[in-house]
Amino acid sequence: MNCDFESREARIIAVGMMLYSAFMRNILLSTTVLILLVTTSCNKDNAANPPAETITGRTPIAPQRRLICQLRDAVTGGESKTTSSNGVDTVQLGSTTTTTANVGDLLRVELQMSSGTGFEWKVSGESSNSNPAPILKPKFTWKNGTGTIVPVNAQKPGGSVLCIFEFDVSQAGSSVLTFTLARSWETGVPPADKRVLTVYVVNPTGS
Repeated sequence: MNCDFESREARIIAVGMMLYSAFMRNILLSTTVLILLVTTSCNKDNAANPPAETITGRTPIAPQRRLICQLRDAVTGGESKTTSSNGVDTVQLGSTTTTTANVGDLLRVELQMSSGTGFEWKVSGESSNSNPAPILKPKFTWKNGTGTIVPVNAQKPGGSVLCIFEFDVSQAGSSVLTFTLARSWETGVPPADKRVLTVYVVNPTGS
């Protein structure tokens, strides 16, 4: 009697082990297929859209690339946009670009950033022209290199702000302005972002 019971118990255990083994094999197979599908999708996306470099010069994997681009655009602006109205040339500097201004205009450069992070935009001139005057005369303290901070949404503390640099356009020619985003207390650290604005100044039509 005991032998029959033990035999029946052994068969039940053996069947249970077989079922458990089959179940685990199915899970392993499903997981492997899922990983292969995700890897193939990432590789295709990476081939079609080469990864953007990080600020340290390293090349991230495809998901990182998307996140970096989205965060950078959300924090610092995206593409550049230029508008002119009543002698004021406004450049929303979202990326390196060029613009044209008339002598006598006011050039207004706007850069977006996040408040409360310690980062700030600073401007410098080309090496051959440490101060952009007389082509562009800064309406701020050039030695400090910092502009005026204006909240994008005054009702939202800690949100995005605009860093505004204004210049009087004094004479025809060209000038290169370099804007860098960094923390003032961090030394020997590459800037988090860098944008170059080349300004071509011409005399107004009919002058």
